[in-house]
Amino acid sequence: MALIDTLDTLFGIRKALVVGFFVALAAVFVVMPMAIRKLRGAGIVGRDINKPGRPEVPEMGGLAVFLSFNAAVFLVLALGDLNRTQESLVLVGLIVAAGAAITGVLDDLVRLRQQFKAFIPIGFSIPLVLYADDFVVDFGLFAYDFGVLYALILIPLGVAAASNGFNMLEGFNGLGAGLAVIIGGAMSAMALASGDVLGLVLLVPLLGALVGFLAYNLYPARIFPGDTFTLFVGATLAAASMLSKIEFWSALLFLPHVAEFFLKARGRFSTQSFAQEVSPDGTLHYDGPIHSLTHIAMRSGRHTEPKVVVLMWTGMTVYAALVLLAYLFWG
Repeated sequence: MALIDTLDTLFGIRKALVVGFFVALAAVFVVMPMAIRKLRGAGIVGRDINKPGRPEVPEMGGLAVFLSFNAAVFLVLALGDLNRTQESLVLVGLIVAAGAAITGVLDDLVRLRQQFKAFIPIGFSIPLVLYADDFVVDFGLFAYDFGVLYALILIPLGVAAASNGFNMLEGFNGLGAGLAVIIGGAMSAMALASGDVLGLVLLVPLLGALVGFLAYNLYPARIFPGDTFTLFVGATLAAASMLSKIEFWSALLFLPHVAEFFLKARGRFSTQSFAQEVSPDGTLHYDGPIHSLTHIAMRSGRHTEPKVVVLMWTGMTVYAALVLLAYLFWG
């Protein structure tokens, strides 16, 4: 009966999900050119460090991604066959995403202190804390009921870790958006296999918006994502994992970002992921201490920025495939 109910739910919203994906994708193509012009005109730009001459590029592109995603999710809710409880849970996830996006906007505009920014996600995780009613986490070989600790500790910790962790592994054209597509795609497959597809209402529109954004953020980037993007994407992935009850397996997908956190901690969070020097032909050079996964990629040979990004994507794809296989066997 559980499988039948799951299939009924999926078939009831599948058309809405397809529409949501393409609406988010199309909305990015409509909104992003305007955002690029407006942001450049307002002087909201950053230096493209990994290129000769370090050209100025508009940043805070995550705002257009969030607006496109937000519109698509509301459309899925309008077209989909969800009950009131399911709709409420999706709206709670949207509130979490919006809180993260607003925090990112503030950080992009006024540069919030790192210590302050690290704890803000605890505040915008409160809606999930209030609406949580399933305190069991599936670890594959066993499940454990955390009781009220799930709401009071695991939810705030998960949202804060995902949003801040995703914010750390960036700095190359297309890197963060590509990693988000890989993680979001793996999570979508898990949500389908789990029998709880509610997280797809967030994940599918997010994937549509991410694919659209990549068209503008791939090398050579016409716009940077900014913290608006990274904080919002991390928080949305965390919320979706809780809606589809795949928290543990989604956390495994974020282990590269956890590794990035500890590498950055070695440098007391004062180091960047960028190259030390860029040759006129675009080759990146880094021979300093390893304070980022991108440093490992740059030290593995003579690579241009697109090659470093492809190496990072390939590694994440292989790792995500292994996590997905593990979930299918033991989840």
